Amino acid sequence: MRRDIIQLVRYRPAQLITLITLFVSAVIAANLLPALRGVAGEWQWTHNSLDLIAWRLVFPIIIAFALYRISNLKTPITNYQLLIFATFALALRLSIQALTANNFSIIARTLNPTYFGYFPPAAAIDDLAKFLRDFTQVQLTLPYYRLATHPPGGVVFHWLIIQLVKIFPTQLLDQILAPRLASLPSWIHNYTTPDIIGGAIASLAIPFLSSLSIIPLYHLARTLWDDRTARLAILLYAFIPALTLFMPVFDDAFTLITSFTLYFTVNGIKNQKRSQLFLAGLICGTGLFASFGLLPLLLISILYLLISSRAIKSFIYDSAALAIGGVTVWSLAWIIFGLNPFIIYSNSMSEHAILTTTRSYWAWLIYNPYDILLFAGIPISILFLGSVIRCCRQLFVERSPSSADHLLISFVITFSLILISGNLRGETARVLLYAQPLIALFAARSITHHASRIRFYPALILTLTLVQTIVFQTTLSVYH
Repeated sequence: MRRDIIQLVRYRPAQLITLITLFVSAVIAANLLPALRGVAGEWQWTHNSLDLIAWRLVFPIIIAFALYRISNLKTPITNYQLLIFATFALALRLSIQALTANNFSIIARTLNPTYFGYFPPAAAIDDLAKFLRDFTQVQLTLPYYRLATHPPGGVVFHWLIIQLVKIFPTQLLDQILAPRLASLPSWIHNYTTPDIIGGAIASLAIPFLSSLSIIPLYHLARTLWDDRTARLAILLYAFIPALTLFMPVFDDAFTLITSFTLYFTVNGIKNQKRSQLFLAGLICGTGLFASFGLLPLLLISILYLLISSRAIKSFIYDSAALAIGGVTVWSLAWIIFGLNPFIIYSNSMSEHAILTTTRSYWAWLIYNPYDILLFAGIPISILFLGSVIRCCRQLFVERSPSSADHLLISFVITFSLILISGNLRGETARVLLYAQPLIALFAARSITHHASRIRFYPALILTLTLVQTIVFQTTLSVYH
């Protein structure tokens, strides 16, 4: 073990990553350089004085160690074990959230009408069918900004949870909650007991769905590489700061959409099964019913098909299978409820355009990728960038790109085009959570490709990422 530790200490990439992570985290924690928190005058994450209940640190440390041990089991990992791993990943997030004084902030984030959530409009719906039938016409007049810029899928999700709660009797909960309502914010009185319970369930359901991304992400990594890289990918994903800090924003669940869409896309090409490509499109289309922000995911998949296809005819048929799946949900919504996707998209983009006109193009051209990578975790992002550099180098040598290279190229091209277009101006890492599985995926490959013999290197990366997450959790306010 001593020899392994000495080897790690002497490994220069480990030294560099440690130095950068600790330095940036310390500067942000001390608020020495506010520019690291955002663009002055346009958007900055709020800095707070240290808010830490120190003795609770024992819980994330124990859970993090358990995750590390589970990922290093000698036996093959089953889907059941992946489910257990996902549960521990959720527990890690909750334990970090509990480090600050406000233990129930994630529930308040769901219920608070001043935040960009879908729960308040969902709780106000008496007739879901009527809400959907009227949505195209009244979208821009609804008193919820989130609905002016998004399709109704997020509201439908939260409405279904509320209806599920209403099936069960809540009289006992009424008696428990009633004496405590007076000490809560005034907006809590807008909700019934089933609403409040539904909000609590949604606050856990969304990050749990995000944690379940571990299952398709593991299988995607195994398809592209091997079991070791797959285990590292889900381990890195579980530690990503953004997934903890922004919970339970609805965008968190989109990581599951990303992981499943890309898993079925890659396997559809590998196994020459267009049924899997249809399924990939169907999953992505379901996500698009909640947010048009997932359109880049569809573009990544199409580019992957284009690069991977052996002939134009195959690309056309493969793309058709993906596209048919992609439009299925919206087509049914249009036929049944009259939800016109073109009008809703136009409405959403017109509202979003108001935001982009107030943001500096050149400042956000730099800050957008910086913010995404910062909240992906500084160590993880450095590893990811290492994979991008390696892939670019290989394009200039006589070697056929692998399937994984095709996916990385598709990802980089898609986001480069979107960044250059300026459409992401004003958007932060909170809105772009769906990209995190890909960052973790290629960061894991960077470890197995360059440092597979450095025994404790993954443990160092996880430790540094955990430190960064705790620092951000206790000194930054990402909901304000």
